[in-house]
Amino acid sequence: MPLISIAQRLKNLLTFLQIQGVRKVLQIGVGDSESSSILSEAGFNVTVLEASQQKLAILKSRLDDKGLSARLIPASPDNLPELPGPFDFAVAYNNLFLTTREALQNRLHELLSRLKEDGFFYITLISTRNSNYAKGSEIEPHTFKDNGEICHYCDTPEIVTLLRHVEIIDLRNQEQKEPGSYHWHILGRNRDPYPPEEAEEASGSEK
Repeated sequence: MPLISIAQRLKNLLTFLQIQGVRKVLQIGVGDSESSSILSEAGFNVTVLEASQQKLAILKSRLDDKGLSARLIPASPDNLPELPGPFDFAVAYNNLFLTTREALQNRLHELLSRLKEDGFFYITLISTRNSNYAKGSEIEPHTFKDNGEICHYCDTPEIVTLLRHVEIIDLRNQEQKEPGSYHWHILGRNRDPYPPEEAEEASGSEK
């Protein structure tokens, strides 16, 4: 199976996002810079959050060269500022998991809180199938510190737990740029598939 870049994955999503009426997009992290260009060029109103001022400067230069624009805000996934939301779509590629398990949960909660109800998201979480799993010292289950970087890996049960309150549209455990670089690729919708009233009705029907 050919390895697919984040740029190509976003390109594959453009038609879906346009059909869904997406206009406002939140991107966590600059990533490869190309992602922001793809989204801006497609006509979306893009806001990019990135902790590194240097990466933001590089992204701005590349967008300027292409005659494109995006709102660029210095911020980390752990401390999201007030934003002109809510957003229709959020993307976080290969950055939410660079922390502990609890902080990952908080980051995911923060991201979803900036989406409108029924808004869409595309995120990646690193898999326990990844060839780097268990490198470094384990500081908690599935969380390792290697060369000063903390990384939390997710197995199938944890993915189910983390995403139990959202609707999953597509979920794949796939390699990225290199063989063995397994990550969970998750396209979802910000709505509870089992809201309280439905859960109560289902429980009552079983009695």
